[in-house]
Amino acid sequence: MTRQTKTDIVNERVGLWKQAFDAIREETTQPEMRLILATLQSTEEMRSLPIYVQLARLVSANDRCAATVAALITANGIKTPPTFDYGDDA
Repeated sequence: MTRQTKTDIVNERVGLWKQAFDAIREETTQPEMRLILATLQSTEEMRSLPIYVQLARLVSANDRCAATVAALITANGIKTPPTFDYGDDA
């Protein structure tokens, strides 16, 4: 059995974070939105349009959200929610 070094552990955790981030990122922002944003970025005139600014902010916010959730999942894992017995079952 080989012993993992700190570097190995960090690399593994970063890899798990990246995997979670990529999966969540795809769910929070549709690829079409990213394509529209990339198209609007291609010209200077388009970058000054309010719709570009709003879309860029939305995509950035979604990516930050995905990064945060991925970090939480990587750090804490996915836990099943607790079940409650309310005593109202027939």
